[in-house]
Amino acid sequence: MYEFRDINSTVSEGNILPSEALMINGEYIENLIPGYRTLTVSGREALSPEIETYETGIRDGSTLQNKRYPARVITVQYQLIAENNEAFRAAYNQLGGILNVEEAELIFNDEPDKFFTGTPSSIGAVPPGRNAVTGEFELFCADPFKYSVVEYEAEPTLADGTILIDYNGTYKSYPTLEAAFYEEDDNTGDMPAFGDCGYVAFFNEEEKIIQLGDPDETDAETAPSSQTLVNQKFNYETAWGTIAEQNWKTNSGKLNSTDVLQEGSMGIAVASYEKAPSSPTSGTLLTKTSKAAKPYIDYKVTAETSGRTASSVTVEVTVAASLKAQSSSGTVSLTAGAAITLNKTKYYVNSSTTSSSGTKTGTFYLWDNKPTNNRIRFTNSKSNVGKSGQVTGWVNVSDIGVSSTTAVLGKGYGLKAEIKFGTDSWNVAVLKSESVAWESNKSYTVKLKATVNNLSSDTTLLQDIQFRVTRTDGKSGSEGKLEESSCKNLEISSYVAPVANSWYLMPKTYGSG
Repeated sequence: MYEFRDINSTVSEGNILPSEALMINGEYIENLIPGYRTLTVSGREALSPEIETYETGIRDGSTLQNKRYPARVITVQYQLIAENNEAFRAAYNQLGGILNVEEAELIFNDEPDKFFTGTPSSIGAVPPGRNAVTGEFELFCADPFKYSVVEYEAEPTLADGTILIDYNGTYKSYPTLEAAFYEEDDNTGDMPAFGDCGYVAFFNEEEKIIQLGDPDETDAETAPSSQTLVNQKFNYETAWGTIAEQNWKTNSGKLNSTDVLQEGSMGIAVASYEKAPSSPTSGTLLTKTSKAAKPYIDYKVTAETSGRTASSVTVEVTVAASLKAQSSSGTVSLTAGAAITLNKTKYYVNSSTTSSSGTKTGTFYLWDNKPTNNRIRFTNSKSNVGKSGQVTGWVNVSDIGVSSTTAVLGKGYGLKAEIKFGTDSWNVAVLKSESVAWESNKSYTVKLKATVNNLSSDTTLLQDIQFRVTRTDGKSGSEGKLEESSCKNLEISSYVAPVANSWYLMPKTYGSG
């Protein structure tokens, strides 16, 4: 079995989701619906109380009658983008199913230790005829307060019997008090909850009391004192010798007959071990450039080992990816209106079209400055830049060349790093999220952990390590991909068995009869 941990240097772990991403009953919507993304959330802020007062005669001002907090409504604004009509309808139906709940647990990504309880009460309409929309829905919280995900349990100190409770909240909260008394059943050894105890009392800082039981009850039962019969540690393996054998005598008594159990013999067994430290190792496994298609990406794979056991070792792998700058000759800046020269260059109807719509030759102009799926829109006249309905088509960014300081691997394009040790399964980590655009001359990293098993105690080298980079979005294109490549061997420390450092006395034989 393997345990993996993803860390992205540009988008830290956990923040690939929007900061206000909504988890409903244990699942983030972003993880259930491709193309869904939380934009904004309102209604989680401090709630104003409703105040009722009354006036008396000619008395100045008013008198407070009561104060209450009303129900809360949380509004979530979201974005939903799909590749086609069928995918959009399926995603929207799935969203409706997710929101068909009552009194659900609501957790937001920027406050994962708190939860609201709410029911979806309104789903706003979205613009018709589009596969990329923004919309909103409302969550009605009859209970306006949020609560801690983890219940806090306080226990009294043995010294003075006090309990310190720190609510860490902004609204009154009351503890659940429990006291259990146990008495051992001599016949069965069980501990049923009917112990002999007079009373127990709970006080708060204002000297208010909750008392259970009768403080005037007299306990006339005397419990026997505990006795320590043996408390000895044997610090070396031969401690059970002649002297110890003379001092540790077995009980002597009169035997009724020779058929009664006869005397056995004593010995010692290991009580504890001193674990030998495991020396960590590290090394570079691979340095390689993906050249399947521009833009090229340099990959460096390093690893560090720890936790060596007789049959396994833990390996933490770090994958560093650096997007190489494009050539400075013949490049343009990705700005709206920038002139581009095409020479029988393929163009497409949109960013996700798989087959080209033909070729273009001549001077054209970038319609905007936002690549999608590593493609960008262009128009045939500078006067048409940015105008609706004036897009001539889409062209691959790699076909026109861009300046080295601009994002050249756009959003919607996902990459995953995979590594395998010997015949084990591939270990996977997200290298580039589809929601992140990469820029040239910047490094991006991801880390993963794997436990390599089935080793022998004298194994000092991990061999047959394979690495590759593949796509996560399922779209066409080979930018950033790296075919399966062999890595260098990784040295690991040999296993050092723990050494026994204490022993205990035990029966060695039980005699006969």
